[in-house]
Amino acid sequence: MVSLNMIDTIGSGIKKMMNIQMKRTFPLPTYDITDKGALNPKVQVTIFGEIIDENYTKLLVQNSELSLREVMLLDKVQKNVRIDKRDAGLNNDYYKAMIVTMLEKYPKSTKQEIFSLLEDKLPNVLDKQQKMKKVDNLLQSLSRSGKIKSTGRGSGWIKQ
Repeated sequence: MVSLNMIDTIGSGIKKMMNIQMKRTFPLPTYDITDKGALNPKVQVTIFGEIIDENYTKLLVQNSELSLREVMLLDKVQKNVRIDKRDAGLNNDYYKAMIVTMLEKYPKSTKQEIFSLLEDKLPNVLDKQQKMKKVDNLLQSLSRSGKIKSTGRGSGWIKQ
């Protein structure tokens, strides 16, 4: 991989490889580490050279300002990998990015439409009422930060 200029010898290869795949709009590499406690653990890297989900690629093309963290979450969604508690700090950014992207494509989306987008992506430990409250909180947070605004009580949301 060094000779292919995909990693370097100073230890920043994983991030570099992730950024290369992100720029190419391909799925991010996956890593499988065996014998983690061993002196020389084995690492298997899978690099994807083709598109898995066209929607992922379109999102990356249309939103070139997404951070690597946000792209990592989108990559998990396209690979049907569950987003778990380790990602908790990242989830809100991911959900907010999805809401803003939806409002760019579909101005005046209602809370119910936004909920429909996020419902199956929110943690399964939440019931429907808790998921609805989470969507409310995300919308209010985006509104307070000036990224979106309500078009009036119950009528919808738009990107600012």
